[in-house]
Order: sequence, then structure tokens, then C-alpha cells
Amino acid sequence: MQYIFIFLLSIMASSALAGEFHVLEFKDAVLRSKQGQDTIHLKRELRGQLGIKAREAKILSVMMVAKTAAGKGQATLVVGQDRTHPQIIAGNQNKWNRKGEKSFDRALFKAPGRSSEGRWQIHLKGNFKIRQIVVEIAKKKPKQVTLNLNHSVMRSRQGDDTLYLRTLAQQQHGIDTEKYEIVSAKLVAKSAAGKGQGHLLVGQKASNPKNIAGTRDKFQSNAHYSPVVFENPKANSNGVWQIKVQGRIKVNKVVLTLKKKNK
Repeated sequence: MQYIFIFLLSIMASSALAGEFHVLEFKDAVLRSKQGQDTIHLKRELRGQLGIKAREAKILSVMMVAKTAAGKGQATLVVGQDRTHPQIIAGNQNKWNRKGEKSFDRALFKAPGRSSEGRWQIHLKGNFKIRQIVVEIAKKKPKQVTLNLNHSVMRSRQGDDTLYLRTLAQQQHGIDTEKYEIVSAKLVAKSAAGKGQGHLLVGQKASNPKNIAGTRDKFQSNAHYSPVVFENPKANSNGVWQIKVQGRIKVNKVVLTLKKKNK
């Protein structure tokens, strides 16, 4: 194990965005690809061995502790449609049946491409003995989307006035909101008399209403806004995304926090 930790320390030292390391045990499993290639499905192994939902993470690197019977086996990391250059995995007949860590090679793969969508696989050609695979992953960060309202004044003399968040996200950023879950919406606004209210509507469920601060003497300026954060009031994001306001409200912007839907 000490050789693995030395490798992990070297990865962390070379990466400003080191993630979490997860060790998959293969217990010297033998994989032989007589024709074509053999495949290790990393997402399946992470879920089965460690209960990790890889679809909620980004893959950064993979280290494979393995050896080959003749020192000619090749391994390639495949992420989605991208793949690394194949690496030769060392080994020979004398080391094949040895148990010591020094008889195993260590192959380090940096994730190809920027996307972690789709398959995470290691493709093998040759006769392999696999001891462990260490997968470095990072949790996906929520997406922040700013919708500019340019100091728009909304007046709801009767009932509510509405900000249509899905429409604004499509118009301003070209975002297909059907691919995302809404986590929260931050309304940066003020009310003329400090008595305005707003709430977030997702589908048919509304968040609790919140007061929107403000004073008459500061209402006309394009400063002195206050943020009001509304959390998604339901378990999913199906249906409309709207902010409903009551009163005379001046809106600077809305900041959406989005999370990509799991496929």
C-alpha cells in the first residue's frame, strides 16, 4: 500500500484541484482478452463496491495497480467519447505469480477531455492481473446563472407579478432548463415601501413568502438592493420556474443555482 500512497501524494502535489481518492479492490483478478479487448466499468465498480453514485461526480484521474504476463499489455482510460493514449503495463512470467507489491506496475491516467458524462471505462488488451484501481473524483459544482433584469420596475396592484425564469434563462443564456434541477433562486431587488413580498413557484408548489426590503427615498436609484434567496420548495424541478412578487418592486437581477439532472 505504501507505493499507492506515494503515487497519490504525487498526484495531489501536481494538481491544484485534487479530488477524493477511492480505492477499488480487484484482489489480483486475472483478465484475458484473447480477441479484441476486455473492459473494466468504473462507474459500476464504484457503485457496487463503495456505493458511490458516479453520475454526481467528475472524474479527474485513475491509477491502476496491475501487471501483464508478457509485459506487452495495453490499457486505455475512456471517458464518454474521449480516450487517453494506451499505456504499456509492465510484467513478465517470473513476476506473474508473485504477491509482492514490487511485482506490480502502476499506470496513471489523467481524465481525457473536460466532460465526465457517459461511460468511465478502462479498456485492456493482453493478459492482466489487477490488484487495485484508484479513482480520483470531485463533486460537480452547481451552475450559477445570472438573469439581468436591468432595474425593471414591477407593479402588482392586484394579485402577483411574475418573473418567468425558464424563459429568461433560455433568452439570455440559451440554456435548456429541462436538463437542470433548480436548487435556489436569489432575487436581488427592493420595494418602494419595504412591504413587498416574493416567493418561488416550482411546478404547483410555492416556497414560503419573504419580505423584500426597501425605502421610498432609495427606490429610484440603481443601488441599495437587497438579496432574497428562495430554495426549491419541492423534491424535483418539473413544471414552471417562476418568482411571484407583490407590491411595487424594482429588480436588478436573479441568480439561479442549477444542478445538472442525472441521466
